[in-house]
Amino acid sequence: FKQKTAYEISLGLVGSEMCIRDRCLDTWPEEMETIDVKGRYQKEILHTTTWATLFMTVLDNEYVKCAIADKFGLEEEYRADAWLWQDTEEFTVNDVHVDFEEFDITFGLYFPTDNTLTNYGTQFWKPDYEADLEDSLVREECTLIEQIPFQHNLCYIMPRSKYSWHSSPILDKPMKRNHVYGYYKTI
Repeated sequence: FKQKTAYEISLGLVGSEMCIRDRCLDTWPEEMETIDVKGRYQKEILHTTTWATLFMTVLDNEYVKCAIADKFGLEEEYRADAWLWQDTEEFTVNDVHVDFEEFDITFGLYFPTDNTLTNYGTQFWKPDYEADLEDSLVREECTLIEQIPFQHNLCYIMPRSKYSWHSSPILDKPMKRNHVYGYYKTI
């Protein structure tokens, strides 16, 4: 990796990022695939030129991956993969977990259509006891540390560790919670 600071990266991406974001909001797919999780729908991120551009220009960008690795003190090279996800109020999988072992670094990028879902961002937890990273916990066995707002351009990034316990929020009203979900894997 060629090392660059986050500031240098943000200066280089800010113009294209805003343009891409606006096009993405306008081209969110109307039809998505059903997956094995009730209330969650999925679409491959490379399904249109606009979304492929977001993936290649921002999420799989060499400098972005360098900045992420630098931020977390990692020295490996990574490849990225991502999907468009839409959660509805039928989505009830709200266990507290650490993502799959294959996901060295997980990220989520939010695309709400308005400000009514601000309180429905990802929640971060601390287990009340020593838990194995493969465990799935209930909320009552954990302490909520933080819930990030579900807002335009907000992206969370977390390496897989004992500090990356998280969950989706409880979706308690009709909604379409649109976001990009993905990961970086060591090459």
